[in-house]
Amino acid sequence: MTIERRKNFIVNKLKEKGEVEVHNLSEKLDVSEMTIRRDLKKLEEEGVLIRNHGGAVYPVVLNEEISYQSKQTKNREEKNRIGREALKYIKDGKVLFIDAGTTCFELAKKLNTFKNLTVVTNDIRIANELYTKSNIELYCTGGFVQSQVGAMLGEHTKKIIESLNIDIAFVGTSSIDNELFLSTPTREKAVLKQKIIKSGNKSILLSDHSKFGKKSLHKICKIDQFNTFITDKKIQKTNFEEVNDTDVELVVV
Repeated sequence: MTIERRKNFIVNKLKEKGEVEVHNLSEKLDVSEMTIRRDLKKLEEEGVLIRNHGGAVYPVVLNEEISYQSKQTKNREEKNRIGREALKYIKDGKVLFIDAGTTCFELAKKLNTFKNLTVVTNDIRIANELYTKSNIELYCTGGFVQSQVGAMLGEHTKKIIESLNIDIAFVGTSSIDNELFLSTPTREKAVLKQKIIKSGNKSILLSDHSKFGKKSLHKICKIDQFNTFITDKKIQKTNFEEVNDTDVELVVV
């Protein structure tokens, strides 16, 4: 197969999936991984993609939210395992902040195993999941509800979060770039997540492997601002090693 046909194949896969992996492309095109890496390098020079560890993604900086429904169906089993693992850090009597997002929602669904918890959230769906639970004292931050994803935002939300003393803050993210910076499409969310992280005596990042190698418009912080990072076993080896070289406790499930 000529280089142009390989490049067309790679571009079509990018359009279809948003990301490609060297190993899979090598198998499908029946060429060496070194050949695929050279192809990706040429495509990056042409501005078609951005290489990451193990593959490539579209060179798009996310500046708008993906719908909740789209995020909920993606990597559902991985998010379920991450949520289940997060339970191990919780004890009865603790005050938790559970950030908006589908991975954090998986944690919220599993809190019925505890007898006495206080939960604060800025997610309308998490609040809806928990408000009938007799074992949970629930607080909502209030604020403007973002229609695409159900997150509560705004100045009121920020002031409420600043006033809190939280035992454990569970936080999600849209993107983790190659320098291990977390980012999100909106400035309001970036600021709120910074406040949530600071509110916790302990902060735990919950994110599946697909968030690596991506950038959103507004930076939140570097990954080393968290005490613990729980992710899934599909994390690329290079991403694993980079996070493992920080002081963050890395848990893979």
